[in-house]
Amino acid sequence: MLAFDLQLGCIVLPKSDNVKEMQENLNIDFEISADDMADWVKLKENTQTMAV
Repeated sequence: MLAFDLQLGCIVLPKSDNVKEMQENLNIDFEISADDMADWVKLKENTQTMAV
C-alpha cells in the first residue's frame, strides 16, 4: 500500500511504534507496473464510500 500511494504522488505517513516496522516502511525498493497501478486505481475508485 505504501508503494501504491507513493507512486500516486501521495504523502505517506505510516504509523508504527515498532522500530523494525519503521525501517521496513523505508525500504520500498520496487515499482508497481503501470498495468497493475491502473487496475488498483480502478478498484480504489469503485470501492470508495462516503461515511455519513
